[in-house]
Amino acid sequence: MKVDIHTNLEQFPTSKSSNTMVHASVQQMADFLTLNEVTVNFCLYPRDGYHMLEKLAEITPNIQHIGVQVLMGTDANDATAYDKIGDTLDVNNSIRSFKNGGLCHGIKIASHRGWWNRDGEVDSGFDYGRGDSRQLGKWLKSMPDGAICSMHMQGDPIQNSASIPTTVGMYAYKNPNIKFIINHAGDFGQGGLSNKPKRYKTITKKGEENFFPAYRYAHSQGLIHTAVAMANTMHNVMLDTSVYTPFKGKMMGECRSWAIGSDYPFQISAKNEKLKSTSKMMLNEEKKFIKDLGEERVAKCHEDAYHWLTADIDTLIKESEWYEEL
Repeated sequence: MKVDIHTNLEQFPTSKSSNTMVHASVQQMADFLTLNEVTVNFCLYPRDGYHMLEKLAEITPNIQHIGVQVLMGTDANDATAYDKIGDTLDVNNSIRSFKNGGLCHGIKIASHRGWWNRDGEVDSGFDYGRGDSRQLGKWLKSMPDGAICSMHMQGDPIQNSASIPTTVGMYAYKNPNIKFIINHAGDFGQGGLSNKPKRYKTITKKGEENFFPAYRYAHSQGLIHTAVAMANTMHNVMLDTSVYTPFKGKMMGECRSWAIGSDYPFQISAKNEKLKSTSKMMLNEEKKFIKDLGEERVAKCHEDAYHWLTADIDTLIKESEWYEEL
């Protein structure tokens, strides 16, 4: 068994600060999954693209697809109507919901990508904190028991950012019947800055002293530590490790609920159509964790991830370390 906890089907949304195109067709994803020996695909599919997920499942009958609907619009012209999307969630659709044999298991939201139309005002990004928390809460309350909310974690060390693991933990304890995935184990790792710098004190091109790389490294460790604590404590939280760093590899050895994610086709040039079908991204990610933790631990990770994804909430609660039968 091999679970890829993070793949992106067809066009993934842009943002105000990034118009980088991220796209993989149904056939390209099918090729990728087959080549990388994935047997369970946790797939982020476009807001209006359930039919694409159905097609993917049709041409890959030996792969189980667990889909979540990306709620954001792909660009400003496709902005999602903020106050109306809740009425059309696929996970609440009688045909598309996993509760009735469908492929949709929940929703995907991102703090830094995707477009929204809020009462005529179009903008990108979603504030998990005060800005959009009430709306997200409504969507979560409407979803069936066992549904999944996959949340992007940017990792930006900026003041008052709500795109952090403790925010996911807050939603998790307030919605114990919903499962939450902390993307990137808490830190997207922008531009490799999450890695340990060669020197504590960096000298800029202008000859100035700069301690930001050291701070960013410490900040990343804090986020990942917190994400692991959330996954080890909360029955309904799991980590997605996509965008590997050595520290993530180390910390997964202390985590009970995690899964390896490729984030396919991110990191592949939009123009490199051939590589989208031939990339061994997931196999390479898996090798990194095998090197860090060993084959047996990685195999158990896949099994545990599948169990978490498919088990009912009551089972996960009973398996919690602190659970006591009354």
